[in-house]
Amino acid sequence: MSRLNNFCSNRDGNVAAIFGLMALPIFWAIGAAIDTGAVYSAHRPLQNLVDSAAIAGASKLGVKDDQRVATAEAFIKSNSAQLPYF
Repeated sequence: MSRLNNFCSNRDGNVAAIFGLMALPIFWAIGAAIDTGAVYSAHRPLQNLVDSAAIAGASKLGVKDDQRVATAEAFIKSNSAQLPYF
């Protein structure tokens, strides 16, 4: 019983044990932050393209909805090469 008490009361090396236990959640959080940043940086240009396509389709006055949708789709196809991630 003396060895067990000695083992439980020994405080040497606690930093290494705590780091070993916390390394995985810390690395997971860092990876999640990097992925979230990548999503947000990819979202902005895509949102700008979709907004511009909606404006291009809406600017066609006096035409049917199918023609407006076709205009928006053509705008996206012609400008999607400018997107950095796609």
